[in-house]
Amino acid sequence: MLKRTLLLAISGTFIYCIFAGSSYGPAAAYDGNLTGSTGGSKTCNTGSSCHGGSVSSTTSVTLTLCDSGTTTTRTTYVPNTWYTVRLSGTNSLSRSRFGFQVSCTNSSGGQAGRFRAVASYTDTIYNSSTSPIQVVEHSSPIAGSSGSYTTYFNWKSPASGTSTVGFYSILNAVNYNGSADTGDKYNYGSTLSISEATSTNISEFGKDYNIYTYPNPITTTVNLQIQHATNGVYTINVFDCSGKKLVGQEIAVNSNEHTTSFSADKWPAGMYLMLVEKNGACQTMRIIKQ
Repeated sequence: MLKRTLLLAISGTFIYCIFAGSSYGPAAAYDGNLTGSTGGSKTCNTGSSCHGGSVSSTTSVTLTLCDSGTTTTRTTYVPNTWYTVRLSGTNSLSRSRFGFQVSCTNSSGGQAGRFRAVASYTDTIYNSSTSPIQVVEHSSPIAGSSGSYTTYFNWKSPASGTSTVGFYSILNAVNYNGSADTGDKYNYGSTLSISEATSTNISEFGKDYNIYTYPNPITTTVNLQIQHATNGVYTINVFDCSGKKLVGQEIAVNSNEHTTSFSADKWPAGMYLMLVEKNGACQTMRIIKQ
């Protein structure tokens, strides 16, 4: 089992069935992937040496996929792009700590995309006991606030053609007494299905549309031109290779040809990804900064 700890100082919190008296999660403790993902055989309720008691309705959890570094919710993903996954949980008994585990698989149960932990109390671990499924989990019990829990981490979407992926999670609210007893309240978790965005959608962008950037490579300014696309509001996002958003802007197109310019003079040299979206349709372009 390969254990990798990626550190990045960002406040937050996450999901899974935790060992209250331990400083690590179940994958690190050799129980593997307990999220209930496609193709998985174990959860906190079955096949695990996890906490005592049974699944509890007092604990709930919700997952959302957002544009990288934002709270803008998405229902589709663009291949090979970084996103932020947010986890929100509650426990009506106001347990003081919690633990979590999250996985993401394709329709066949294989790994879909890859996670990147964003805080010192999280790990990304490959569970190799059955298949190489990556999970992100706590590396120590995480403090909540009055029974509310929130955390986030990064996920890079898989290659084009993967189609719909599923996120699977489980959260355990614990009394933090050092024992894995019935005072800990875990749930069955939450699932989230995200479909792959199409690269173009003729009904939205228009039959004879053209979208392109110039110059390319760029030096100080990047120009985006939209020709023959249907009128409406378009969302423009630009990301660097780490998934950091540099541009997030909405533009109103109400003519046969529309041009918008963005300043790039402070961007380091390298490759960038521009996404032009409208009502679920998406066009992706790569930009080189000299």
